Amino acid sequence: MNNGNATYFPQGRLKRWLAYAMLIASFWGLLSFSMFIMEEAIQTAMFGTWPAQDAGDWDLVLEGADIMESINVGLKVMVYTIGWLHPLAFFAYRSYSRSTDFYIRGLKAKIFARAPETFDGRVIEFNFTPQRVVEDASGIKLINRQIIVLTDKKPKYARLFIRGRVQVKDRKVWIQAIELTPVFSQN
Repeated sequence: MNNGNATYFPQGRLKRWLAYAMLIASFWGLLSFSMFIMEEAIQTAMFGTWPAQDAGDWDLVLEGADIMESINVGLKVMVYTIGWLHPLAFFAYRSYSRSTDFYIRGLKAKIFARAPETFDGRVIEFNFTPQRVVEDASGIKLINRQIIVLTDKKPKYARLFIRGRVQVKDRKVWIQAIELTPVFSQN
């Protein structure tokens, strides 16, 4: 008998359940803290891009975008491999990572608009509306101000998604198109 003390769990079983709960909570804490530090690192790099933008130092802004992108890749690896073991953290950090991707895209668009030569030698992606199309012996050139996209096919649509390698020469930005697809309005 238990001398009038009603117990639902024998004492050993309760200790075992508490030990398991502590292990799970410890693991969740370790996982969440690691992802939190990665989030803070992304934010610190983001904060560094703001004064660099104010100074017009687009090389430094691009370096900050690269740092954020690199950390965000690591965050995604954690989120999608073991992050699902902590469902609340999974949804929170997946959302943060997606938002970071969006911020980086926006930041790179601003850099490209202000100083496209910063991307010399890189492969970039952007939406493009050519002002004119020129065909000559070297191929087809889609031109909008100082940006010239080189392609082997004449586009059928006015607004295009371009993926291509940047080369700066003669104060112009030349982009060798790797991918060229139409962009349709969301109206």
